[in-house]
Amino acid sequence: MLTEEYPTVVTEDAGFVRLAVSGPYSRSRFERLLQRVGTETGARRMPRALIDGRAATLNLSTIARYEIGVQIADTIGSKIRLAFVLMPSAVDGFAETVARNRGANVGVFTDEPVAREWLGRPGPPGPGA
Repeated sequence: MLTEEYPTVVTEDAGFVRLAVSGPYSRSRFERLLQRVGTETGARRMPRALIDGRAATLNLSTIARYEIGVQIADTIGSKIRLAFVLMPSAVDGFAETVARNRGANVGVFTDEPVAREWLGRPGPPGPGA
């Protein structure tokens, strides 16, 4: 049985909170991770976060990707600019599209410097920002 949270290392970076996670995906783990993003960004008053999921195991169905997009939009919404850095094999754009279509300000990347640049763009968090 999986623990309810991903093993996570939280650090502050230049204007955002970075959460590095590892281990296999589960819906409950992902839900707790999104809640932690809200907690960590709120405590630091930093409305930007990067989740490094390259050490996570993500073998996701289309339905799971849809549910992830919905979870991101429902939990994070547009109040936090959220970047994911994932292995190329885990990226197909579907969860990101679902989340953005529901108002989330999320980006999915395979290159951390590109994700950092996106997070550092000026302007308030918001879709397409």
